[in-house]
Amino acid sequence: MRWDGTAWQRVPIDVDAPLLAASGREAPVAVGEHGAVARYDGGRWRGERSGTSATLRGVLAQGDTAWAVGDRGTILRWRASHVVAEAP
Repeated sequence: MRWDGTAWQRVPIDVDAPLLAASGREAPVAVGEHGAVARYDGGRWRGERSGTSATLRGVLAQGDTAWAVGDRGTILRWRASHVVAEAP
């Protein structure tokens, strides 16, 4: 879903797993089950590889940097579109 300033609009997402959390204004990121990650490019949500199969339960995105946390102590960081596994 995306708020267009007046109403919520459905937006297709290019990911097969359920998404659980989203964050970000300029470059929104959503995360979910089985390491699912999607980024909104201003026109559509595109799936990305996270490098983990752990369920990602939270995300904080600001500018071109995002942090995601998930099961088994998983912590991921993105800088632009580059993913770095911080832990475990």
